[in-house]
Amino acid sequence: MGDVAGEHDGGPARGRRPGGGWGRSVRALLVLLVLLPIIGMFVVSLASTRRLERGRQDATTLERRTERLVGLVEARTAISGEEVASSVLVIGADLGVDAAALQDLFGQDFSAELAAARIRLDDDPTLATLPEVRAGLTELRALRPQIDAGTLTFGDLVAVTTALTDEIDAVWDARVRDQIREVLGGELPASVQVRFQALTATYIALSAAADRALLTEVVLTGEPTDAQLLALVEATGAYRAAVRVLPDRLGPLGAAAWRAHTDQAAGRRFEAVLDDTIVAVSRGVPPALAADPVAFGKAYIDGPDWARSISTAIQATAADLRDLTRDHAADATRAVVLQALVVVLLALASLATAVWAARTLATPITRLEAAAHQIHDGRFDLPPLPERGPRELADMARAFNEMSSTLAAVERHAVALAADTAAPVLEEPLPGPTGRALQVALDRLRSSMQVAEQRRRELERTAAHDGLTGLLNRAAAFEVVARDLLRADRGGGRVVALYLDLDGLKPINDAHSHAAGDDALRLTADALRSATRASDVVARLGGDEFLVAGVLGDDGDDETEAEELAERVREAVSSRMIAVAEGHIPLGCSIGIAVAGRDTSAEALINEADRALLEAKRKGKDRISWWSGRRQVPRP
Repeated sequence: MGDVAGEHDGGPARGRRPGGGWGRSVRALLVLLVLLPIIGMFVVSLASTRRLERGRQDATTLERRTERLVGLVEARTAISGEEVASSVLVIGADLGVDAAALQDLFGQDFSAELAAARIRLDDDPTLATLPEVRAGLTELRALRPQIDAGTLTFGDLVAVTTALTDEIDAVWDARVRDQIREVLGGELPASVQVRFQALTATYIALSAAADRALLTEVVLTGEPTDAQLLALVEATGAYRAAVRVLPDRLGPLGAAAWRAHTDQAAGRRFEAVLDDTIVAVSRGVPPALAADPVAFGKAYIDGPDWARSISTAIQATAADLRDLTRDHAADATRAVVLQALVVVLLALASLATAVWAARTLATPITRLEAAAHQIHDGRFDLPPLPERGPRELADMARAFNEMSSTLAAVERHAVALAADTAAPVLEEPLPGPTGRALQVALDRLRSSMQVAEQRRRELERTAAHDGLTGLLNRAAAFEVVARDLLRADRGGGRVVALYLDLDGLKPINDAHSHAAGDDALRLTADALRSATRASDVVARLGGDEFLVAGVLGDDGDDETEAEELAERVREAVSSRMIAVAEGHIPLGCSIGIAVAGRDTSAEALINEADRALLEAKRKGKDRISWWSGRRQVPRP
């Protein structure tokens, strides 16, 4: 194929310009003017799309996590609700007032309120999924019988509920810390971050308010420790700090709920109780309500409404955050869709540009590449490539067509040569200069293969035939008889074996030389061929011993047919005479007959015929005998 390339590679005789010519310049221009700008636009579009998608995912994630934070708020509210309702009954019991007397005194069914608070806590889905509070909830539920019996102290109740709210606050802090990192480091706008800060501030307000109310209750109902007084001061400070930053960060729903909380008359009355208590504590004087249980009870009636309004405010703040994150997710989704549309339009523009480029240059190159792959895969019989387009591509297509036609012809010759060295297609000349060069090599190979095939046949014949007589040799005879036995077993026939021995061969050799003996063997072989069918086995087993074997017909007497075959063989041999100096010497033979039974092997059958021959020899020469050790084939 080097000759083909040499004629069609557009070498110096064609005047090809250094560096690849016109075609390479067009490809370079195509890359510079089309591919690079398109790739740049794709990169920018995809980067923008990824940024928008991250923002959408951040908003969706924040919305989902906000729901989890709201669940914590509701869980804390449920714990505070049971804590407040339980405190009323526990403090009343400490003062010697049972639930019925409290209802008569204040006009409220505190037992019913406690039962409802317990149901809310037990049914809260968030508490059911938090392993951190499992032990605390179990402990709180274990206190319920003592609360109902009036035997639990207020301090024991506070210890359990405080531990529970501390666990909730710890979970809140952990989740908020993780969320703050994602909010500040993500693709969310500043407004979402402000709303998230508002949610954390309202939770701080809720937590501080609950602690403030509980500690105020401790101060008013007993002798608080210094640590409890300090905790009351800190809770009051935390609550006021959180409240100060709320108005500027709340959304519309949160702001409305917070205004409703601050405008609530019951809430203002309860705030006044809390403020008066902290003022008294800071001055070191006993609070006024501490000495008046009835006034204390009436003051704390407004506590649940105050706590519920704070809880409503935080839920409204969470709703603002959810609405804002949903809006941002929707905006981001629209932006992603728009960006995707831009990318699609850009892809269509790229496709149109590619179609234009294909019409002018890429199509011929693609056809050439596909054809080259087919050649590489061993498919040489290809339709010719169109020889048009730029000069270099046309020359390349022309050279490729010549190469593929040469390869296809070589493949046909190779296939034919492998199947039959005398196939007519091998007489057809290969096309092109490369084909002419290959033709010489293929002709030489063909000649060598023919000689080798002839030698192989000769070797096979020599291996299977006796060199003197041309008959099958012993090994080949046994193999053919074995095949005949298998066919006879399947077809229901019988195989007969005649073991034949020349009479008087040794005297002939002794008196007239071995040449005369060889003539006798060859004449015997001719006689056997003439007396047998083409399908019969005729073999020289060695020395003056011969074998005739064949399948008997299935419509007669096997013994009779075998004896008739043996008689024909004996007469054919007896009719032959060898010429010697003194005249002619007639030939004679003795024959042993054996017929195969069911599942008889070739070796066993021939051995039986050999034994029959020995019996014939014992009875005298020129005889036919069956082996007496085997029962003769019964006549039908």
